[in-house]
Amino acid sequence: MAFTSPDDRASGELEPDQRRGHDSPPATPDSPTTPIPRRTAGAGRQPVSAAPAAVSAAGAGATTTVTAPDPVSDDPVSDDPAGPAPDPTSEPRRPGGRDGWRGLGARLAALLDSRPRKAAAAVAVLLVVALLAVLVFGGGEDDDPAVGAGADGGLASGAPTQPAATASSKPLGKWTLVVGDRPLDGMTVAVGVEVSLVAGTASLDGVERVRFSLDGDTVLSDRDAPFAVRLDQLSDGDHVLSARVRVDDDAASDGAEPTSGTGGSDGSGNPDVIEAEFRVGEGTGGTVPSQAPAVAPPPAAVTSVPPAPAPLRTINVSTSDELSAALSAARPGDLIQLADGVYEGNFVGNKPGTAAAPVTVRGSRGAVIDGGDVDNGYVFHLDGANYWRLEGFTIRNGEKGLMADKTNHAVIHKLTVTQVGHEAVHLRNFSSDNLVAGVTVNGTGRTNEGYGEAIYVGTAESNWDRFSGGRVDNSDRNQIIGNTLSGFTAEGVDIKEGTTGGVVAGNSFDGSGITGDNYADSWIDLKGNGWRIEKNSGVNSPLDGIQTHVVVDGWGTGNVISGNTLNVGGSGYGVNIHKPDDTNNVVSCSNVVTNAGSGPYNVDCS
Repeated sequence: MAFTSPDDRASGELEPDQRRGHDSPPATPDSPTTPIPRRTAGAGRQPVSAAPAAVSAAGAGATTTVTAPDPVSDDPVSDDPAGPAPDPTSEPRRPGGRDGWRGLGARLAALLDSRPRKAAAAVAVLLVVALLAVLVFGGGEDDDPAVGAGADGGLASGAPTQPAATASSKPLGKWTLVVGDRPLDGMTVAVGVEVSLVAGTASLDGVERVRFSLDGDTVLSDRDAPFAVRLDQLSDGDHVLSARVRVDDDAASDGAEPTSGTGGSDGSGNPDVIEAEFRVGEGTGGTVPSQAPAVAPPPAAVTSVPPAPAPLRTINVSTSDELSAALSAARPGDLIQLADGVYEGNFVGNKPGTAAAPVTVRGSRGAVIDGGDVDNGYVFHLDGANYWRLEGFTIRNGEKGLMADKTNHAVIHKLTVTQVGHEAVHLRNFSSDNLVAGVTVNGTGRTNEGYGEAIYVGTAESNWDRFSGGRVDNSDRNQIIGNTLSGFTAEGVDIKEGTTGGVVAGNSFDGSGITGDNYADSWIDLKGNGWRIEKNSGVNSPLDGIQTHVVVDGWGTGNVISGNTLNVGGSGYGVNIHKPDDTNNVVSCSNVVTNAGSGPYNVDCS
């Protein structure tokens, strides 16, 4: 891809890599969110009135009640052993305050000093005395009715409860904002802290979106778990972070501004707006510039694909339904063996394996996973499928061939990917430490030539909000080794900003299908850091063989390009380095460049 300065472009054209990112249709923009005041604990409760003290106790299936007069009242004591009927407008109060016990004693004295009672009345008095003894020796005296719970677990008296004094004493909500494993609320943090939303009394399952707001301003709308936000621009002092959580059942009301910190459409009354107050310590505030991490050396290039361990069980499949069932029930150590034939549909692997017991899907080239149409989604989707191996079979007829999201330590070996609408293989959304080796790609970009990469790593910065939760898509240390790539309409390998420490080695490129759409004009377009591009060979590029670009400051640097055989055939360079004075890319003189209209390199080799 040749770099063109903004001044050279016609108004309205896209900058390099401001393209859509080859994913699903754009989401509807989020409406602004105003943080919601925290509800005070006990809000809405009314003080209990100074009602006559009452004692109720269940015994032998009946309830006996003794009522004492108000201590300040001159009303005579009723002769009815059961006492006068309680005032329906007042709320009973647990005896235990000093006034309550004093009044109850007066009542008992009156009962004992009155004219002789019938036997039933005497029995009732004895029963009441016994019950009072249980209450006195079981619970003791409650001198402060404003503190503690009543006998039924409710309020002990008429005083409203007070808000909790510390974060640790707050009741657990549906979800919690944490730093590491500690609640954010009440913490002192430094700039750059990452805050995550974790499950409290509710699961994160079904959460469609989390909108984070800092001090009243929306900073991120995250649609993909894990839900987290990095706070890079903070001043010293106090701040409030809120998270508005949308689940499936309140999708219809999401556009409205919430009016309180509680509610949600599930009727539970639990909050769907979570707030945390925190402080940035003195000397840790200010704005942190957007910088890439320090470049670490990439791993050594793989020279051979490690063999799969012996399977713990083998599942033989020959139909689409059998394949779907095997994928849904996959467990570590499974080998899903594909018989030759066509498996129509879109298939998902999302049950992780382990290093010692990966999940393997294996077939010959005659086992064809067919998405049915070049507009039809992902033919095979690895979604959180750590330690999977896909070996030998063919993928065709989908918008995208193989998509890997949040997938680590996967091996993609000797697949054939052909006839897809956009890119053939895409490692995205924090997918790291994967190996793509021995794959044959032929026939991409059938619906959009500018999106027809053979192999795509990471996410364009313009799509970080949509596909990586507003964070840099650190799909790191991936290795693209020994693949045969032709018939692609965009780049052969497109490496995005935000990715670090990978290897592209031993691949064969034929760029005769590159159309130039969407600035695609090279075999390899490199915008990450610390990659090694070595021992590749290529023919037929419309402009340059290998390019680097700086799309985001701090990225597109620290890469080493060596030992490649580049028969360009275009008007550009064998290797074209963008912003060479501002980056630390190394171009080795060991590259062999022929048939490049502008010469081997635009920088001095070393």
